Amino acid sequence: MLGLISIEVETMNRPSLTQGLAGAGMVAGIYGYFLLFSQFAFLEIVTHELEVESRIKLVLSLMALGGIVGSILVARRKSSAWLPYGLIACLIASAGSGLATGMVALMLLSCLMGLGLGVATVSLAASLPQWFSSQNGCWWVGCGTGAGYALCNVPSIFQATPPTQAWISCGFVLLALLSRHLLGPALHETSTQTSVPMRSATAVVVMFFALVWMDSGAFYIIQHAEELKKATWGADRLWWNAGLHFAAAVIAGATLASGRFRLLLLSAALILGTAAWWVNDPNTRSFAAIFYPIGVSFYSTALVCWPGLLSPRESSWKRASWVFALAGWIGSGLGIGMAENLHRVPSWFILSTLTLVIALLFGSTLRKHAGRWSLAVLALFLVAHEQTQAPPELSAVKRGKQVYLAEGCIHCHSQYLRPNSIDTTLWGKASRPKKVLENQPVLIGNRRQGPDLTHVGARRSAAWLKEHFEDPRALVPDSVMPSYRHLFTDGRGDDLIAYLQRDLDQSFPVVQKLAQDWQPDSWKRGDLSEGKKLFHEHCAVCHGNDGQGKGALAAKWHKAPANLAQGPWIWSSPREGESHAVSIARVIRFGIPGTDMPGHETWTDEQTQAVTEYLLQWRQPTKESRLAE
Repeated sequence: MLGLISIEVETMNRPSLTQGLAGAGMVAGIYGYFLLFSQFAFLEIVTHELEVESRIKLVLSLMALGGIVGSILVARRKSSAWLPYGLIACLIASAGSGLATGMVALMLLSCLMGLGLGVATVSLAASLPQWFSSQNGCWWVGCGTGAGYALCNVPSIFQATPPTQAWISCGFVLLALLSRHLLGPALHETSTQTSVPMRSATAVVVMFFALVWMDSGAFYIIQHAEELKKATWGADRLWWNAGLHFAAAVIAGATLASGRFRLLLLSAALILGTAAWWVNDPNTRSFAAIFYPIGVSFYSTALVCWPGLLSPRESSWKRASWVFALAGWIGSGLGIGMAENLHRVPSWFILSTLTLVIALLFGSTLRKHAGRWSLAVLALFLVAHEQTQAPPELSAVKRGKQVYLAEGCIHCHSQYLRPNSIDTTLWGKASRPKKVLENQPVLIGNRRQGPDLTHVGARRSAAWLKEHFEDPRALVPDSVMPSYRHLFTDGRGDDLIAYLQRDLDQSFPVVQKLAQDWQPDSWKRGDLSEGKKLFHEHCAVCHGNDGQGKGALAAKWHKAPANLAQGPWIWSSPREGESHAVSIARVIRFGIPGTDMPGHETWTDEQTQAVTEYLLQWRQPTKESRLAE
């Protein structure tokens, strides 16, 4: 039925380069805002502010409702003059998100953002024929869509904090407003771009609905499964993803400009489905990371082009309204809702989407070969069933979590930093209950006889943890922890360490900030005899009794311990206006994150100062000791 689509390129002068870039900028601004703010920053802000799952869902539901209402209302007005108003609403929502506190404020902002996006997206798609022909417009839309995706994948933007992303989103809105201004007045208000039967239009909306549904579900699963997330848009892949998104979107624009709409949708469905299938398997995950941005950019470009550039002018507003309201807002909401408690992309989810898209694209052909088609579908579902029944391969982190539970670590160690307690001084900012309760089972801990392990991966190196598991009292003389040397005979010990060192990218900043902010309440010359005693009990095993870095465990570490007697003490350079003694005390108290040097977080200021004085007396009358006096 879609084979009847034939694009009749109208005779129209090519737009100037300024107009083309302005059109691409308008698409990039709106798409960039949608991706960065509504999909990432605002979600994180709402989650952090509300924490309660039911409230979070209510706020996000209002955004979807606002988007649907905005899409329908602007379609009834049929005027591109509403586009700037939609963008201004988006601008207010992102600028106000940093000031919003409480349920009511977030509900209002969410509804305003949805309303603004609904108006902006429908106005954009339906109004493009006022400035561009099908050929020119599809090409520039491809450039704009690719630029929007690429900019959001720039590491400094993708990894920014939610408040920073909110302000960057304001920049995307301003880019869209400026681009709209540069486009100038419409070249014409009425033109015939294509001739597409209404039944085909309905099929196209359903296909976009299926693609958005699959993309949103897969995106949510990948985003909330650490192994999948690192493999697809981890920090080392962001620039690569940006390039793939841009190149794929430009190719998509060129494909649409040449009249191959059906080919592009089929390619998008197959590529996206393959990526969703491959992301479940560690052996093919690297290929999924390549296919996923290509498939998303393919269908996203088509989504923007189809309502206006590839449809009759008289139906462009209606089609834009239906495709963004149904496919964009409802499709994404249902996809996320379906995937909420999943940790891998279900095979039936992928196959049902592909089956629907292919059936709509090749309905008449399939009817002629119904028997063969039925057998092929049955075979695919049997394969999917077998894959579903096979137990998923566990990562080292997940295996380590099982070891943590099986060995009873939960009985003596906590993974919960209590608010309004000494925890925030020793280990970092208090835990958020919502984050803690996401664990199944919850690993708060039964009691705390040993240190809290929330950020232990950033406080202790893998080598230190292994040595401590094998011989706890070699590193901590007064430890009551038993030896777990047996865990390293079959790999369970390495898995346990992988579990404790998970999420290092989140733990390192917490530990580093804790160390940087620390200052002793007051500095008094410590008791040298107490400092000597503590050094020989806790430090000499690595640094040696004479401090020259040749202790009993010195050979265990990746880098030999520092020679404290002769130096240089490169890790304890004092800050401006700070004594060398305080900088040394900071290293003693918190260690050196990223190295084998541990901290002694539970020591009092007096104990830390006593060891500092003991170390400095070795180096008198050096400059360092004089600075301490």
